[in-house]
Amino acid sequence: MVVDQHVQCGQEGVEVCYQDRSLAYQRLVRELLEAQRREIVLLRNQGEISNEVMHRIERDLDLEDARLEI
Repeated sequence: MVVDQHVQCGQEGVEVCYQDRSLAYQRLVRELLEAQRREIVLLRNQGEISNEVMHRIERDLDLEDARLEI
């Protein structure tokens, strides 16, 4: 409900609140993507996945990161 969201956002207004939430969401997703990148490097270093698989996953993560900027 718009009224409830406005109350939760305080004096800033609904539009600013949505922008803040969007930025917070983008930061959270980027943190998740970085954790996934670290994990695939670890898996590659442990021999669980090949370089080729790691690079394919990295590409998918890069695409997901690029989508955040749209």
